[in-house]
Amino acid sequence: MAKWFRRTFSIIILSFGFSYMPVRFSDDFFSVMYTVLGIMFPLALSQIMAFSFSEIENDKFIEKRRSQLSGIRIIFVILFIFATVAFIFKTLCFKISWRWIRFDIKSLFFIYLLFCLYYYIKNFIELAKLKDEVDDEIRKDNKKKKENIAC
Repeated sequence: MAKWFRRTFSIIILSFGFSYMPVRFSDDFFSVMYTVLGIMFPLALSQIMAFSFSEIENDKFIEKRRSQLSGIRIIFVILFIFATVAFIFKTLCFKISWRWIRFDIKSLFFIYLLFCLYYYIKNFIELAKLKDEVDDEIRKDNKKKKENIAC
């Protein structure tokens, strides 16, 4: 939970910093980013659902990995829900400028969508590593079975 608090805080701080930059965000940018995330979301879910532990006998391994996949799936869904909300409200023009403090809601949406893109890519890499771990565990179990049969 503390990890997500730090991430949220970082996104907010970065969006405040980005509000000081003379960057304008077009609706096309948000549409493209949302489209990319919209493509990555079902790919991520299908990757998660493709895992099979049927050939693994190590219950602790299975329980740990299923829990890991469940957590990733929940986060993917939550991030996509918030990305959808950001996309719906992309035309919202909410700016605060008081003394030296500036905030633009579009900067928050921009930073958040970039975070989602980064998070999806990072977790695709983690899913590939997890797939390798599952394959290694299956090979290890198959090797044990062959050794038991040979004895």
